[in-house]
Amino acid sequence: MSLRIKLASLFILVALSVLVIGLVNIQLMRGTTQEYSELINQNVPVFIALGHIQSSTTKIREEALTVLLLINEAQSSRMT
Repeated sequence: MSLRIKLASLFILVALSVLVIGLVNIQLMRGTTQEYSELINQNVPVFIALGHIQSSTTKIREEALTVLLLINEAQSSRMT
């Protein structure tokens, strides 16, 4: 085999390897993009709703403590 044939064969082998790696990478990127889209479309609204629930729970807790404090102050003022 001549040097020209060896170099051409090596170039073709490297080019095919790059092509295969590129195709595999494209498939993996498509899968990752699809999973990311599912995550955004399904999980983010749930997290937003959980944040609203947590905020509402905190407000209810604050109001309950305020009511208990007012009741306690009213009872204390009756005793004095």
